[in-house]
Parts: sequence; C-alpha cells; structure tokens
Amino acid sequence: MDIIRAIVDGIMMAVYFNGLAAVFILINSRYFFSSYPKSIQQAVPNPATKEEKKAGAKIMCFLLLPLFLYGAVSAVYAGTSDFWMLFLSGYINWMIVNFGDLIFLDGVLFSKQKTRVMLPGTEDHPDYETKNWMRKLALPEHLFFWPFLIVPLYALIQTGLALLIRHFGILTF
Repeated sequence: MDIIRAIVDGIMMAVYFNGLAAVFILINSRYFFSSYPKSIQQAVPNPATKEEKKAGAKIMCFLLLPLFLYGAVSAVYAGTSDFWMLFLSGYINWMIVNFGDLIFLDGVLFSKQKTRVMLPGTEDHPDYETKNWMRKLALPEHLFFWPFLIVPLYALIQTGLALLIRHFGILTF
C-alpha cells in the first residue's frame, strides 16, 4: 500500500464530498434534515417530507458511490491487493473525508454561513451557535461515531469493491 497515495486520494475524496455537500446544503438545507442535531429537528415546525428524505438519500448516493469506486479503483491501480492493506487504504481515505467534513462543513460552513444553512422555523435556536453545534453534534459525530462505526463500514465496502474489481479483472493495465 502506498500511504502517500491513500492520503492524496483521501484529500481528493474530501474535496469532492465536502464541496458538493456544501452546494446541496446551500441549495436546500432540508435535504440534510437528519444531519442536524435532534433538538433542531424537533424544533422545526414542518418535519421533513418523504420527498425531501428521498431527495436527501439520492444526494447521499450521488456523493458516496463515486467515492467508493474512486477509492477502490485507485487502490487496485496502485497494486494494493491484500485485504488488510486495501482496508487500511480505505480507512485512511474515509478518515480524511471525515475530518474534512468536521473542519469544512461543521467548522466553516455552519459558522460562517449560519443564516443560509438554518432549517426554516429554527432561526433563533441556540444550537446553531458554533460552540453548541460542535459540542452537541460535530465533535461526538466526527471523533467517535465516524471513526469507530462509519469509517470502518465505508472502508469495508470500498475494500469489497476493490476485491471484486481485482477478482474479475475489470482493471487490466
């Protein structure tokens, strides 16, 4: 496994994910309704509709599927073939995406563009304050939930995809 490549791939994945996620959040923050703290979700006068939930799920697929494919293809192309090295490469990729999300989306976007990312009807909610947002959502999510549950799961999916690509010889260079 090429560690530098895994890091560079992770940076590329983070730029793609966070850049597009920011665009979609700024277009309609309700697409990411479930990503807001529970206290804000409960304060919304009109909960997310089925259409908004479906749109949010489609956006997440649009964001994640290319990243799984990119990470898998890049690792296979680099010659990584061992399960654990593929998994480690994927883990590095997704941890960088995770920290990019923490810094860019939660740290910068939600503190600098607060009025543009607020869910309608919750404008005066105290959890939009950066300190509360970080304490109640961002830090627990990105320092505990993601590293120990989401990142290993995403790395496993990416590893499985890479092994399928290798097994079926989809990439022959």
